[in-house]
Order: sequence, then structure tokens, then C-alpha cells
Amino acid sequence: MILHIAGTIAFGIWLILYWNIQIRSRFFARHYFLGVLALVISAIIAGILGYLWMSQSLLGILIGTMLFILSILFAGLAFLDVQMFMEARFLKLGKLFRNSTWHEAAPIAFSVEGDIGGDAWTQPMRQLEKFDVMTEDNVRIRGVHITAGHPNVVIIAHGSFRSKNTAAYVFLAQWLAYKFDVITFDFRGHGESAGDFDMSDAPVLDLKAVIDHARSKGYQKLGVFGRSVGGWIALLEAAKYKNVDTVVAAAAPLTQVVDIDSAQSLARLQRIPILGKIWTLFARWVIVVLRGTRFGGFSKGQHNPIDVVSQISPIPVFFIYQEYDRVIKTDAQDAVAIFEAAKGNNELLILAGPGHIFEVHQFHRVYSAIEAWFDKTFQQ
Repeated sequence: MILHIAGTIAFGIWLILYWNIQIRSRFFARHYFLGVLALVISAIIAGILGYLWMSQSLLGILIGTMLFILSILFAGLAFLDVQMFMEARFLKLGKLFRNSTWHEAAPIAFSVEGDIGGDAWTQPMRQLEKFDVMTEDNVRIRGVHITAGHPNVVIIAHGSFRSKNTAAYVFLAQWLAYKFDVITFDFRGHGESAGDFDMSDAPVLDLKAVIDHARSKGYQKLGVFGRSVGGWIALLEAAKYKNVDTVVAAAAPLTQVVDIDSAQSLARLQRIPILGKIWTLFARWVIVVLRGTRFGGFSKGQHNPIDVVSQISPIPVFFIYQEYDRVIKTDAQDAVAIFEAAKGNNELLILAGPGHIFEVHQFHRVYSAIEAWFDKTFQQ
């Protein structure tokens, strides 16, 4: 019995330690497989302890049952995390952007412009460099800079509960890197960046810090692509600072992120006495394990994009929306509304059918349109 109690106490201490590492640091975001290993080990230990307790009294059976539930939960999260990793994330961007030896075969030919003399073995390969920047409110932002000597650069701003390593953004970076240098980064509370994500417009400062970093590299022109919350932030940042040359905003919410139906539902659950606190702790853990996002609650921003988008002019904006978006609850009329609210030489693309941009069947259509927009506006 003493061994059972000591083992359970030690396991409880481990859970507290694991929780704090997962929620309060970026350790598992930077060491993905250690995070999966921690889940697997936790599942095994909980299962063993549960088995040992089941042979004791009625209280032991109760404790054992709870430990078995924990074991199943840890094992399930480990499985889901690996499954989502296989489908949606690339942790070693250098393998895709080829910062290694000159002779290594690449899935996509990352040479610079095709008219450069010499054969494929002597042409410069794209280089990938990690960087950190500090925001004005002292949050450390981690990004990667893909360079091949192009005169212009595109910054990619991901959506909420995603990261620079999410497959769709990696694919877009690969696509755009044929013609432009590319910078992709994690917003605060996501991936390898510090801080928490609370659905406010604080990430405007993250994007501004990355833009300042890119400007320091001496590029001729600088553009920003943002999808979902990334598009929301891109519009707010451009309206406030006017420090970019062109913007692509895909599936950007028109108002506040916390006003979206799904966010409202989560906020209502959080407000339930006692159970709301338990739900919040559990939800934060699941979100950080499966999405690599340290969620900090629900806060409103200072402005709605549809109210300030007219201030972006004369910077050209390319708006991309679905005919109906189930995530941000917009339709074609909303897309037209924000397009008409903006002034200047802008364009609007409405994709047929429901979705939230980046649906697989639309990859080529969307990526080609984004590339063409940057190509055109960089030359203006």
C-alpha cells in the first residue's frame, strides 16, 4: 500500500511538472517528439498504477479507475498528436527549404531565377535562417527567413491555433519562394514564440516587429499574406502603421475574433461556476498538446477590420473569401462589404462553395492568385 501511495504521489508531482512545462514554456513546441514521449510515458505509468490500485479496497478500485481514465486520455492525446503531425505539420523546415549541402536532392528545385548562368549544381540554393525579434511589449517572436537573393519579400501570417510549421503555410512558402524571399513566423502563444494567445489584436505588434526585421534587410518591396486571424491582423497592422507595400487578406474576420460563434460557445463554457474552471484547464492542455497554442482566454481588440480598412489606402489589398465560410461565419455579401469599405486599387476573389481557404482542391487556384497579386503589385 505504501508503494502504491508513493507511486501515485510521485505521478501527481510529475503531472504538475508536465503541465507547467507544457502550458508555460515553449519546450515541447521546440522538441515535438519529447512531448509525444511524455504523453506515452504518462499513459504507461497511469496504467500500471491503475492496475496496482485495482487489487486493493473499494477506494483503491476508485483510484485505479481514475488512473485508467487518465491513461486512456494520455494515450489518446499521443495518438491524435502524432496523427495531426503526420497530416498537418513539418517540424524540420530546413529539409524543405534546403539549407544543407549543395548536392542534396530537393523535392522542389530551390534555385534562384532560371536565367542565371551555370547548371543546377552550381546555382545558389535557398537558405533558411531562424531569427528572434522582440515586440514593443516585450514578447519574443520566433520566425524563419528563406532567402535566395530576391529583391522583394513576402511575410506569411498564419491563422489561430496554427503555426509557421502547419502544412498549408509551408506549402505556400515553398510556392512563393520561387519568386520572392519569404519570412514565416509564429504569433505569440503559438509554436516557438513566447506569450499567450487571447484572441485580442495584440499580435499586431508581433507582425510589426517581423516587418521591421524584414525592412532592416534592405528589400525593395515588402508584402504580407495573412489567413483567418493572420489576415485579420494583417489588415489591422497595415491600417495602423502603413509600413507594407501590398497585402493579401484571406478569410479575415470582419469584426472581433471573440465574436465568432465558436469562440462565444467556448467563452460561455468558461463562465460556468467551478465546472468552467475545470473545463478551461482541460481545454488549455488539449489545445497546447494538439495545436501547440498556449491559449490565454478571451479578449477583444481595439478595432474591427471593416471599420479601419479604408485607412490602408493607398496600399493595395487583395481580399480572398469563400462563398460561405463556416469558421468565421461570412458569406459573399460580407466579402463584398469589406471590399467596398476599403479604398484604393484593391481586388476581391470569392471562391465557390463553403470552406475557410486552403481546402485541398483549391490549392492551385489560391496559390496562383496570391503569387500573381504579389508579382503585379511589387512592380507598381
